[in-house]
Amino acid sequence: MSDERVIVRYYVNLMEAVTVYVNLEILASVLASAIRDLPEQPARVIGIKKGNPILAYEVARQLQLPLALFKTDMSYKLGAPFDGKLEPGDPVVLVDDFASDASMLINAIDNLHAAAARTVRVVVLIEREEGDARDRIKKQGFALRAICRVNDDHIQALIDEDKPFQTGRILND
Repeated sequence: MSDERVIVRYYVNLMEAVTVYVNLEILASVLASAIRDLPEQPARVIGIKKGNPILAYEVARQLQLPLALFKTDMSYKLGAPFDGKLEPGDPVVLVDDFASDASMLINAIDNLHAAAARTVRVVVLIEREEGDARDRIKKQGFALRAICRVNDDHIQALIDEDKPFQTGRILND
């Protein structure tokens, strides 16, 4: 396990992708569907401000659940670590577009526990295999559900074949 940032050859920008509503709707529906399949349903969606808050908002809207956003840059001047209401005992699902080194996700989980929320699951669209997110989140006592896994070699093969990226099966624990 490393606390160093993960270095990748290819940066995939889903923040730009979700600025097109049809893309946002599709990506959020994939995440929402994976969340509906969870054994325990959350009462709230948690997004990360420096992650993909647009995607988190749309997932919450589609699930008809309230949203709270974790502030990754903590300062006493910023107040509570979450924008939005968070009730003690709330079962929550933490969502984002990517998991690689998991630093932001682990930080959010730690702050959710400090606020006495129960993290049901961490659900992301893409897990970067170059990182150790799955292992780090598992060590925290939680499971990572990724819609697909990808590494730089997969991305390079797609570029070489000039094929659009297609999601794979949902990867469980």
